[in-house]
Amino acid sequence: MKERMNYNESCQDHLGKTYANYKEMAEAYGLTRHQLLNRLYAGMNLADALSQPVGGGRIKPCKDHLGKEYHSFPAMAKAYGLSSAILLRRLNHYGWDLKRALTTPAEMEPNGTMTRCVDHLGNAYPSITAMGKAYGLSFSALQRRLSDGWDLERALTTPLHTKPAFYVDHKGNRYRRQQDLADAYGISTTTLTQRIKDGWDLEKALTTPIKGRWGYTEENEPIG
Repeated sequence: MKERMNYNESCQDHLGKTYANYKEMAEAYGLTRHQLLNRLYAGMNLADALSQPVGGGRIKPCKDHLGKEYHSFPAMAKAYGLSSAILLRRLNHYGWDLKRALTTPAEMEPNGTMTRCVDHLGNAYPSITAMGKAYGLSFSALQRRLSDGWDLERALTTPLHTKPAFYVDHKGNRYRRQQDLADAYGISTTTLTQRIKDGWDLEKALTTPIKGRWGYTEENEPIG
């Protein structure tokens, strides 16, 4: 296993200046510790991670344990149903290898505890996995539906291998086909599907233009 770095010990920036810990170094450059670690795990070198303004520039791609490339560390985490904070904690604090950190369900903690959750009817479950199982869904299937923008009731109650009756965008507009939804935002269904798989949220996946194509088409206006 790769030796873990202790981010609470003294460290040096790319200019050789010493800091008490990574938090102090990050704040000296106008970053939070979380932002700095996100950048480093996204593949940026220390100089770029410290020097790039917040919200500026391009985060470098990173790869999972299978070699699949993602446009950023947060995108990779989201593709596995995790937040960046959870994934970083598993890698840095717990010392897990990348495969274990990515593939262990989000609600599982090292001590075996789980996060309780509630369905649309108010029924409580000890975990997301348990809630999905009660509706005949695997953890991955439920997480995928939620990541695709489905509301909780629809995600839980739509049988597997059944196409949804309609597709909903981030504004709540409904479309009869996924093709209509993609066309309304000037992108292809292939692009939309790939963006979602890469961890993009639904609004960004729909509203990021391709080659200047944009806007609604008359024949594909929202239903109702």
